[in-house]
Amino acid sequence: MTTQRQLDAMLNELRPQLQEALLAAFADMQSGVDYPALELAIAQRDAAGVEAALNIDDGPFAPYMLIAMTIYLRYGQRFGPTLDVRFTPNMPVIQADIADATARMTEDARQGIRDAVERRMMSVDGANRREAARAIIREIKPIIGLSRPQISYVESMRERLLSGDPEQMRAVLSGQKLRDKRYDALIKRAIKAARNGDAPVLTSAKVDEITGKYAARMLRKRAMEIARAEVDQYAEAAKYEAAGKIEGGAIKTWRHSSIYINARPDHVGMSGRSVPLDENFIMADGVAMRYAHDPRGGARHNSSCRCRTDYSKMEKV
Repeated sequence: MTTQRQLDAMLNELRPQLQEALLAAFADMQSGVDYPALELAIAQRDAAGVEAALNIDDGPFAPYMLIAMTIYLRYGQRFGPTLDVRFTPNMPVIQADIADATARMTEDARQGIRDAVERRMMSVDGANRREAARAIIREIKPIIGLSRPQISYVESMRERLLSGDPEQMRAVLSGQKLRDKRYDALIKRAIKAARNGDAPVLTSAKVDEITGKYAARMLRKRAMEIARAEVDQYAEAAKYEAAGKIEGGAIKTWRHSSIYINARPDHVGMSGRSVPLDENFIMADGVAMRYAHDPRGGARHNSSCRCRTDYSKMEKV
């Protein structure tokens, strides 16, 4: 019979595959932009043209969807026998869950980059509109695929580095931990030059390079965090479906991971609580979850969560 250690090992094998599929999707989004059309739309301040040129849809996520389904099916097939049942996938439900996750990531990417372009587009004016548009494209290409909060971090870095203010530039060294530290010496030189009233050290092109490296690391972090959460989500969905085949009914128990330091208090309080399979775990904020990592919990309950759900046969009284 498959052990929990073997099941965990399987997920550890699949998690990097899901992460790489996400990174490939983000790269596909970046290469799928019609950049000549985008340049023209920005120069003309054409918001509809910008959205059309960005060409962001869920197509790049096809490999992600395939691996997500593989996780669900493989885990269910190996987990079912641990409950003495045959796993039968609930295809409509899992397909809907994967489609929802894909739609959410697509919309996050679309809104984030569209908003970033439109903010910059308002400053395009005068005789050099096309050159201004090309400068905007150089800025936004690396951030395609990032969430809106992550985009704001990249924009903040850019503003600080171009500010000419020593304290603003120093904030990059102290606050933006995913930066490429190979540029730290250059930033320190820029800080010194600003304090001495010397000519700026950081050109716009060099800032593009620095922020581009930062954005690439942010994309990798985003892919890693999504993969970590969603591998667990699809595995837990398979467990829940398998438990539904237990003859006579099943009991499910929430298990909090004691090794996780920054634990959610309501998840800690839920640990060890058991309910019948067809009932929900009710969190302190009123959110009803069928199992740990249930997509109904959203990022609030699932991001960086290490909890799991155990299942057993319901004892008859």
